[in-house]
Amino acid sequence: MAKKKHQGALKRQIIAGCAVFVALLCLIMSIVSFTVYRKSMLDQFETQIASIIYMTEAQIDTDDLEQCIETGAASEKFDEMLRYIDDARLYYGLDYIVLDTPVKTDDGFDVIMVASGLLADERAGLVDNGIPIPHLGDMIGSAFTPDFIEQTYDEMNNETEIRFSTTQNDYGNSYGGAISLRNSDGKGIAILSAGVSTASIDNAMRNYILLIALCAVALGIIFLIFMNLWIRKRVLRPIQAIENAANEFAQKSHGQKDPSALVLNMPEINSGNELEDLADTLVSMSNDMKDYVEDIVFSEQEILRIRGIALNDALTGVRNKTAFNSMEDELNKEIENGTAEFGVLMIDLNSLKKVNDNYGHDKGDIYIKKSRTFICDIFAHSPVFRIGGDEFVVILKDRDLENADELLQKFNDEMQRMQTDPSLKEWERVWAAVGMAVYDSSNDTDVPGVLSRADREMYERKREMKSEEKG
Repeated sequence: MAKKKHQGALKRQIIAGCAVFVALLCLIMSIVSFTVYRKSMLDQFETQIASIIYMTEAQIDTDDLEQCIETGAASEKFDEMLRYIDDARLYYGLDYIVLDTPVKTDDGFDVIMVASGLLADERAGLVDNGIPIPHLGDMIGSAFTPDFIEQTYDEMNNETEIRFSTTQNDYGNSYGGAISLRNSDGKGIAILSAGVSTASIDNAMRNYILLIALCAVALGIIFLIFMNLWIRKRVLRPIQAIENAANEFAQKSHGQKDPSALVLNMPEINSGNELEDLADTLVSMSNDMKDYVEDIVFSEQEILRIRGIALNDALTGVRNKTAFNSMEDELNKEIENGTAEFGVLMIDLNSLKKVNDNYGHDKGDIYIKKSRTFICDIFAHSPVFRIGGDEFVVILKDRDLENADELLQKFNDEMQRMQTDPSLKEWERVWAAVGMAVYDSSNDTDVPGVLSRADREMYERKREMKSEEKG
C-alpha cells in the first residue's frame, strides 16, 4: 500500500504553531510590560509633582497674591515667591512651574500671567528660544484655546484637588499637575501648575521595551529549540514508529489466511504520554483481532464438524448442553496439551420455581431470559451455556478470566441492587447462586474436576443465601 505524502508535515505544523505562540507571547509581554512600566513611572511623577505643588503652595500668601494680581504690582512676598519657584524649577528639574489666573471678560475668557519659574539665563534674556519673558499682569489668553481657558476657569472656582494631565507646550511634551489657589475666603484666585518633561519616560520606555523584546526573542528561540527536541523525542518519533508498525501490519494482514500471523510488531514506545497508551492499545487490539479471527476459524471448523447439530438453547439463544459437551472435549484436549487456561462458573437460578408457582410458566420463561441477558452482559467475553432448566455454565477465558473476581463481585452487586429496585417485577429480579473454580494444572486432570469444585462452591453459596433469607 502506497504511503500517503502529507502537504503539511506534523513537525512543521507544530513548530509553526509554537513560533506563532512565542510571537504572540512576546507581543503580549511587551504590551503588558509597557503598560505596567509606564503606569509605574507616571505614578512616581505624580507623587513628585504633588509634593512640589503642595510645598510651593505652602510658601504662597494667597491674600497678598490676590492683591498683586488685582494691582499688577509685585509685593515683597511676591518677589520671595518668585525666587522660590525659580529655585524649585532648577532644583527639581521641572519643565515648567507657572502661576496664572483665568478670567472672564466681556468677549469671553482670557488668562492673566502671574508668575513663571525661570532659569537664570532665561530670566536674564540670554536664552533665545522665541518665548518672551512673562511678567505679572500680561494677558496670555491667545496662547490657549477658548474651551481650555473656560475649563480652567471652571476648575479654578470649583476644584480643590490636584489634576494631572499630559500636555504639549513650547518646551515639548510634559506630564504635570495643577491646583487651584484660594484666598482666606475660599475664593479661587489662581492656578498653580508644575510639570516635568516626558522625554525621560520616553527614553526609558524605549530602552525598556528594547530590552524586553530582546529577552523575549532570546527566550522564544530557546523555547523553540527545546520544544523541537522534546517534540521529536516524545511525539514525532513515537508517531513515526506507530505509523510504520501499522503500515507493516496492514501489508502483512492483507489477504492473510493464517490468523496466527495477525500480530502487530510494535517497537517499544516510552514517550510517557498518550502515544504510549495508543501503542499499547493498538497491540491489544491486534491481539484481540487475532483471537477473534481464530475464534471465527474455530467456529467454522466446529460447525463443519458437528454437521448441522443445533448448539443453541431454544429459549435463551445461548449454547446448550450439546455445545457445552463439545467445549468440554476441547478443554480436555487443551489440558492434555498443557495449554489450558480457563475458569468455570456454575450458576443456579434460585427463584425459578417460585416464579413458576406464583406467576405461571410464561413469567418463568421471562425470568430465565432475563437471567440469560444479565449473565451475558456481565461475562461478555465468555461463552455461556444453559445446561439445565435453571442452570447455566460460563467458561471464563482471556480477559474475563483475568478479571474473574471483579466480574463475580459485579454480578453479585447487581443482583442485590435488583432485589430492592421497585421498578422491577418479581420475575425481572435475577437471584442466583454462583460457584467459581479456576483450572489448576497441579490439581485438576480434566474439566469434570473443575466443574465439581465450582458446583460445590455454588451449593455452598446457595445454602448461605437461604440462611440469609430466613434470617
